[in-house]
Amino acid sequence: MAALVVLAALTLGQAHLSYADDPILGPGGEILEDDTGPEALSPEAEELLKARMSLLDDYNDLKAGLITMATYNAHLDEFLESVGITDTARHHPDRTSECPDSTASCDDATESFGASDAAEEFTPGAALRERRILWMVIQVPQTNGEYCGPATAYSIAKYWEFDESFFHDYLSQAALGAKCTTGQYGCGDIAGKYLMTDYFHGTNWNYHICLPLCGYLHYPMAQGINRWYNGGENSLYLAVGVPHTTITYTMFKNALAQNMDAGWPMAANVDENTEGNPYRLNGHPTNRPISHWVAVRGYSNWGDNTHYVDSAYHGTGLGEGFTITQGNQRILTNEMVQMVKWKGYIW
Repeated sequence: MAALVVLAALTLGQAHLSYADDPILGPGGEILEDDTGPEALSPEAEELLKARMSLLDDYNDLKAGLITMATYNAHLDEFLESVGITDTARHHPDRTSECPDSTASCDDATESFGASDAAEEFTPGAALRERRILWMVIQVPQTNGEYCGPATAYSIAKYWEFDESFFHDYLSQAALGAKCTTGQYGCGDIAGKYLMTDYFHGTNWNYHICLPLCGYLHYPMAQGINRWYNGGENSLYLAVGVPHTTITYTMFKNALAQNMDAGWPMAANVDENTEGNPYRLNGHPTNRPISHWVAVRGYSNWGDNTHYVDSAYHGTGLGEGFTITQGNQRILTNEMVQMVKWKGYIW
């Protein structure tokens, strides 16, 4: 059974115990023998994973010239329509990506990419073209020091035009991060409907509040966005991370290229300035460890650069040492991988 699933052992001070043997991994990181403990995928997540892996296979075939763009688009449309996304043409890799206006939303770091990609040749490799930026993934400042997760989820949900949740909450950082109240519509437990941020005082990479009786770990960012969208935990996004799958440069770069070419923003959970890891995001402090979420919105240089929006820009309650010059940023993909590999990303 193919799988890219991922689980972190320690996140934001919450200990998560392992109750299963490590799986046997194939050459691509896929799980050949599944877990049976809490780290195993739920049946619903397995189905989503199979669908996403099938799309990834199609994307690789497209890059290799084994299928046509029309065939790939048809398969992508079929998946998107199966989860209720109707504007499928927006996600075709052969669409243009011209910046919609001349505002700062079209500038990433110190370089501006304002021209259309329409005339660029599709070249086989890690990505279909030199760059793909999802311009409409817009940065929003986080409203308090614990809210990088809700701000990241807000940027992603706004891009998908999920302005109202399945449970009729209106899109805001507060709604995404809030605790549940007893009997509240859509609340399965008191931790919260979506990201559990207020409950955990931060957006965990994963959590398990009922070990060892409950069957599966939860991934608040992936499952929170999914629940916001259609009320279920498995529709658009899956979590990918350690320790069962080691995140490599090639793995992340391929996921980045596929998602961006399909108009599918990602979220990355980065660890900065930790022991043995000197890397940090642009303009972040160097004198303390930081765990942070960012929304990933593009690539350039054939995937060697990762583009993201950082809620810490003009954010509230972050402390001293931030020197971020704008919300839209670009970083070497290798540096992003060095920070993401301690936890993971949603894909």
